[in-house]
Amino acid sequence: MESQGKSPPVVNPNLRPAFARTGSVSMPYPPPPRSGTVFVGLKIYQTKGVAVLFSGILAIVFLQTLYSTTRMAVIGAAAGNPADVVMVRMQVDSCLQSEQPRRGVAKRKPVFVKVGDLKPGTNGHTLTVKVLSSKTILDKKSRNSSAFSSRPGAANTRIAECLIGDETGTILFTARNDQVDLMKAGSTVIIRNAKIDMFKGSMRLAVDKWGRIEVTDPASFVVKEDNNLSLVEYELVNVVE
Repeated sequence: MESQGKSPPVVNPNLRPAFARTGSVSMPYPPPPRSGTVFVGLKIYQTKGVAVLFSGILAIVFLQTLYSTTRMAVIGAAAGNPADVVMVRMQVDSCLQSEQPRRGVAKRKPVFVKVGDLKPGTNGHTLTVKVLSSKTILDKKSRNSSAFSSRPGAANTRIAECLIGDETGTILFTARNDQVDLMKAGSTVIIRNAKIDMFKGSMRLAVDKWGRIEVTDPASFVVKEDNNLSLVEYELVNVVE
């Protein structure tokens, strides 16, 4: 028997058996977000209602997810594909960008010129003029014109010389085909993107397919008829240095 005067052995609390298992504490982690079609549709329905599934950006998210996950059958529709989710996100971002106001280049306002400022070899003119007279110089029917022609507007070739002007002078305008109907005597027109053609050394104003003629309200100015620019004859001179 042991003597009763001995003290019990002191146990070091830092020591433990070599094979002792430490206590583990389980921490609850939230499950990763799901991105399948079923989950996306259910989430949209819970937050926004059933009407949103068929309109707006959320409808694009749902429909694109549905389309992209059909390749993975039922499992893919429930679990989702990360690559498809990225594609959906890119398309949604593009839709959001398209809804933002686009900052385009502002159209330059046309600069109106006067008849007296027209010079040979120039183009891109926009001016408001009165039509003083209109004389048809060519009205020729095409050989291919018929009652069953598919291009009735191209059946006839019409050319008219119209005297137009403003408060700075007058000039002859060469009207072709449908332009003849717009250049009626007494009307006021806006001629856009006009050019200067030379005919026997004198200027003629004309509009090709890049220009336009618009009939507008009567102008209040008085035409200066004593300054006809088409009566001025120009001669090509070779300059020797």
